[in-house]
Amino acid sequence: MEKTVIVLMIYLFAAVGNLCAQVPIQPTLPQQTVSLTLPTQGTSTCPTLTTGSNCIRNVPPGNATSLQNAVNASTCGDTIVLAAGSTYSGNFAIPSTSCLGWIEIVSSAQTSLPPSGNRVGPSNVSNMATISTPNVSPAFQFYPNSNHWRLMGLEITTSYVSTVNVNYCLVTLGLQSDNSTSITVQSQLPAYIIFDRVYIHGLPTTNTKRGIQMDGQSIGIVDSYCDEIHYNGNDSQCFASWNGSGPFLIQNNFIQAGAEDILFGGADPAITNLVPSDITVVGNIIQKNTAWRGQAAPYNWVIKNLFELKNAQRVLIDGNVLQYIWLSDQTGYAILLTPRNQNGSCNWCTINDVTITHNLIQHVADGTTIASSDNNFTSLPTARVLIQNNVWDDVNSLNWGGHGWVYFISITTGLLSPHDITIDHNTSFPDTTNGAFSYMGDTSTAPNFTISNDLSSYGALGINSSVGPGTITLTTFLTNYTYNDIVFITASGSPTGTYPSGTFWNTQAGVDFTNFASANYQLLSGSPYHNAGTDGKDIGVWDWTCLKNDSAAALAGTFVPSPGCALSGNLLPQPPTNLNAVVQ
Repeated sequence: MEKTVIVLMIYLFAAVGNLCAQVPIQPTLPQQTVSLTLPTQGTSTCPTLTTGSNCIRNVPPGNATSLQNAVNASTCGDTIVLAAGSTYSGNFAIPSTSCLGWIEIVSSAQTSLPPSGNRVGPSNVSNMATISTPNVSPAFQFYPNSNHWRLMGLEITTSYVSTVNVNYCLVTLGLQSDNSTSITVQSQLPAYIIFDRVYIHGLPTTNTKRGIQMDGQSIGIVDSYCDEIHYNGNDSQCFASWNGSGPFLIQNNFIQAGAEDILFGGADPAITNLVPSDITVVGNIIQKNTAWRGQAAPYNWVIKNLFELKNAQRVLIDGNVLQYIWLSDQTGYAILLTPRNQNGSCNWCTINDVTITHNLIQHVADGTTIASSDNNFTSLPTARVLIQNNVWDDVNSLNWGGHGWVYFISITTGLLSPHDITIDHNTSFPDTTNGAFSYMGDTSTAPNFTISNDLSSYGALGINSSVGPGTITLTTFLTNYTYNDIVFITASGSPTGTYPSGTFWNTQAGVDFTNFASANYQLLSGSPYHNAGTDGKDIGVWDWTCLKNDSAAALAGTFVPSPGCALSGNLLPQPPTNLNAVVQ
């Protein structure tokens, strides 16, 4: 109790101190990333399956015992080769290893797969080796102190079919060898684990709760495909971590799961003071399967949101396509930033330093929520968030349900309100019946907000709250805020309600989009809002090269960093040359 009071006092004083600031502090980008540089492996064949080192271990087709024996015998520089087209059925344990090099598990047809930087999918299965769990236990479990493993060209799945029971994880990291309790010492977490061109999936008619439990250090999932992860009794995720320190790299994947496609937090860490950190999510498709909508039992999977943070820091969400989410078990948000102290044991849980840039978000029931601290237990507040140069299209209660009103962004304030939030240069289209640009409010005020250079359909209520739309909402729930150069589109182009100076009103035609009907929302040079922002750039999205190139690459499954964009490395720190320097 005493510790809780101290934490509250510290952050209340910090909030009061921030009242003196006018311009939001910008988020810190991830300070570490995951090196994808391929190691140099041994090229000779091992004397036997279980002898030799720095060599190739060829596992007979379908022989599960031989696969586990090869895993147990492997050392740095070894490559375990599995027969493409063959299924290895079982529950395979990755033991403690001590490597500065790598151990690889690969398909024998690895060279027939798309090259690195290109996403694989179901069409590539014939060139993959299949690892399948026949029961509720994982196909792969990484034991404490396992490190430097790279899995390439594998299909990881299950043959266990049930809508009564559940396969909890296809792959687990961060559990003790009993596969039930979490690791409590950070140095024992699995480290340097990369899933490269992996097809990981459940089955259309079975409960599979999670694809990969990523509770480790330096975890990469790249060029991969995750699907059919769903559960009719609880949450499910393709990729989740609550007890992993990071860094994490989730790059150029297709990600489709029931409750949350990607989740950080959600359960309290077993490691004291742990916050999943240095999270880079770039170039992915993150979506739900619309065929899941409205299914009858037992295929009524729990459906919630696309991307959710409950405990995380230094997060970059850049160049992704997030799409297809509807009102179901929750509202159907594209992105949720909601600090949560799940069981009262994580009063350090927080969300801070989040950068959301160059994303295409479309066909969603609701946009983004930025919440204050936990409303049940003590947590730290959301702090330092940048949402910039994103398109939010078809944020629509008519098409995708909704809880009554849908918003490009909603902000809740409470005992420890979110602070240092920048909403800048976004183009958004909430629906005109139940939509609005923003909702804000709760029980207190939030300091240090900037809302600038945004272009949006007004919807029905523009900027709204319990006290009414417009200026009264801003002055009631924000302190020391900056508001300027906001363009609202209405049918008549006339003002609706009372808004601060710096608000412009126009019709869709008057804005002068390149081709509104084809969803090309770039402004023409003759638009009154071209180069008219506070920084001399277009109001709404101005960085169309990055957004268009990144969205096209994500949809195509080809990771091609755009020069000058966040995911190009110009803004993101480069990986250290010493792999061991990645983990603090």
